[in-house]
Amino acid sequence: MDNLLNSKPKRFKNIQDLHGHKDIIRIKICRYPIMSVFKKAIRTIKGVNEFDKYMREKNYDDLFHLYMVIELDDNTILRTDKNNRVELKVIDNFDCGDRNRTEEYTQTINITNDLTFNQLIDNAVNNGLVWRYSANQYNCQNYIMMLLKHSNLYNDEINDFIMQD
Repeated sequence: MDNLLNSKPKRFKNIQDLHGHKDIIRIKICRYPIMSVFKKAIRTIKGVNEFDKYMREKNYDDLFHLYMVIELDDNTILRTDKNNRVELKVIDNFDCGDRNRTEEYTQTINITNDLTFNQLIDNAVNNGLVWRYSANQYNCQNYIMMLLKHSNLYNDEINDFIMQD
């Protein structure tokens, strides 16, 4: 079972097999506030005082979930994120869900060099990408950071947008 959880999910592999050879045109990093029920669970696990202190020290108003929307050269649009496992699906548009959100919830990266979806994934896997979720170490932030960093798409501005710790 552990081996299964630490390997690439079948659905991810199937979509990558279909679209992995295609060049990436642009990437949008998206984030949205996690629901209050999840915040309550985190407060319970961490302890109310520790959680509230952490939020004040970091000057956070909210906690966010991150995902990426990726446009390929044939207009295919993919969404990938990491919940309990890494997920990948084909979607209809390049938007980050709610079209009324302000730019503070998105960060767009235009790709200027040749980079296929396979290369984006392989670069991260070859540098330690872990398929399984861990709240502290292998979470959505870590996943997005690894994808971008190991394809030389990461910079201080993107780091500030992604990292919440």
